[in-house]
Parts: sequence; structure tokens; C-alpha cells
Amino acid sequence: MKNLAIRDYLTGLYNKKYFVEQLDRLIQASYRIKSRFAQLFIDFDNFKEINDTLGHLTGDRVIEEAARRLKEAVPENCLLAWYGGDEFAIIVSSTCSKDELYTMTQRLLQSLKTACVIDNKEELSLYLQPIVNIIIENRLSTAEALVRWENEVFGLVPPDKFIPLAEETGLIHEIGTYVLKEVCRFIQGFRKKELNPIPIAINISLKQLENRNFAREVENIIASYGIEGKNLEFEITESVSTGNMEVIAENLRKIKGLGIKIAMDDFGTGYSSLAMLLNLEVDKIKIDKIFINNIEKSRDEKIIRTVISMARELGLTVIVEGVETEEQVNFLKNINCEYGQGYFWAKPIPIADFEKYVQKSIFCDRVEE
Repeated sequence: MKNLAIRDYLTGLYNKKYFVEQLDRLIQASYRIKSRFAQLFIDFDNFKEINDTLGHLTGDRVIEEAARRLKEAVPENCLLAWYGGDEFAIIVSSTCSKDELYTMTQRLLQSLKTACVIDNKEELSLYLQPIVNIIIENRLSTAEALVRWENEVFGLVPPDKFIPLAEETGLIHEIGTYVLKEVCRFIQGFRKKELNPIPIAINISLKQLENRNFAREVENIIASYGIEGKNLEFEITESVSTGNMEVIAENLRKIKGLGIKIAMDDFGTGYSSLAMLLNLEVDKIKIDKIFINNIEKSRDEKIIRTVISMARELGLTVIVEGVETEEQVNFLKNINCEYGQGYFWAKPIPIADFEKYVQKSIFCDRVEE
């Protein structure tokens, strides 16, 4: 019964009440006998995002796993407690030197760096959304791979909800590898059936591009599936300008050396400049849907016209995203914008069903030799 009063039921660690009592006792003792001790607090950044996105049950599982790892890393002569929420607290023995304390804190941080995988019947699924040639009879040109997360509590979770969390936790690397392998497997299947595969565009995050080994990993994966670089396109966003540009530029240079084209996604909503487009050797720009949604406003119409004119001068291909109405299609035809993507032609299609969609499409652009 006494143990229940001082232990937390979720983590099995000492609770906040007991921790505070022991802390007060040590503080009083330090005045009397001039003893010393150290106190550590561990707090998780953005833990609220886990509860909001994955549910409180998953949040509890994460706290349990964190408690287990900390318990293994903390010396026996220290007091480890769950302080509540996403906070843990530790009282370190007075016999611990400053160097030992530093080594321990590094060990604690290291124990929490590895991704926490929670098995609660969830999975990632891949969808493909067609990109068409507007001028040539809505011919299927390429497709964009879009990852979705099937969550048992929230259903199908869109990427704008979980990708930021994946980037924060480092899981974006595993997700990126999964998407690239699934796309390569899909293209490989097309080739085995002697079908002409269209290029598939994959979204690449800033964190992936800052990985110095990223280009080599890509090369190894596409080689393992017997895929040519021309069968892939990588979409980056304007946020790359906030990252390590030296590493990013080097990765993109090597990726283009594999024959993979680079597209700047959501163009017009972030930090991109003409200099960045040229320095990163971008092949395509995708105009964000906010502009096509407001073509009745002369300002947004002029932006689209100006971007297309600029792109032609730079030798870049332009794709307009978020096309949903015939009025928007006709506008793009009138200004000779070649490519579009949106619900007007097709919603994202499960990758398993995309082959049927391609076979139903009368026309299909050929991959450039």
C-alpha cells in the first residue's frame, strides 16, 4: 500500500509527490551538513502533438517507453521520478562528480534519441495523383506519390498532420525510404509487364536533404530495383533555403547526376528566389493552388502569367496544382500552361489501383530518352 502511494501507476517510477518530499529533505540537509546534490529535469518538445495526432493512448505508450529507457540509463544511487505530463525529474547523488554528471546526462539524452515505435495496428499507404498535359488532350504525363497514414483512432491522416511530427522525431528518414522503395517496386512492376512507366514524383523533406549520405542511399535503392533515374522526380519545397545549403546543393547535384529531375513544390508561398532556382538546378516549378483558386482576382492571374513567362525564359516546366474546375482548365489553356494537377482530372488513387487508371488513359506521355 505504501508503495502505491509513492509510485506512479503508468510508469512504475516514483511520483511527483514523493520526489518533492525527497527534494525538500535534501535541501534541508544541505543547509545543516553542507552536502551537495544535483537535480535534473527532462522535458519532451512537442509532446502535445503526439497526443493530438495519435491519441492519448499512444502518448501513454511513449511515456512508458521513455520511462523504461531512462530507468536503464540512470545509476541505482539516483532517484528517478515521473513529474507529470511529458516531464521526468532526477535527483543525483552527492558522490557524483561534475564529469560523471555530464557523462550521465549525455547517456540519458542518447537513450531517448532512437525512434519509439508503437505497435497499435497502424500503417502507411501510398497514393498516386496524376499530372496531365493540359494542351495535348489531358494526356497523362507524370504522377505524384502521396503518403497517407491509416490510424485506428483518426482514420486516414493526411501528410500535413503527421509529416512535421515525423521530421521532429527523425522518423521522416524511414518514411522517405518506404515511399522510395514502394515507388520503385511499382515502376519495376510496370517494366516486368512490358508497360511504359510514367515518371513518379516523390516529396523529399529538408531533413532528408541534409543527410550527407542521402544521394548514395537513393542510388543504392534505385539500383536494387533496376530503376533508371529518369523514371523518378523529386519534389522539394522552398523551405530548403533554411537548411544546410552546402549539403543540400551537393545532394541535389548528385541526384540530378542519376537522371532524376527536381521540382520546386508550392512555388510562391515561401522563400524561394530566382538565384535559388538556378543554384539548385531545378527542372520544374509547381505553382501553389492558392493562386489558381483566386484567378478571378487580377493579381493572382498576373502572378500565374508572370511565373509561366519567367519559367519559359529559364527553360523550366510549370505545373499548376489544385485545378478543380473547367473554368480553371480553360484559363490555363488560354495562357499556354502545359501541365496541371488536381481533382478536375483525378483524386489521389491507391497505388494498387493506379495501373488500371493508366491502362484506361488513352494517351500517355513517354519518358524522355
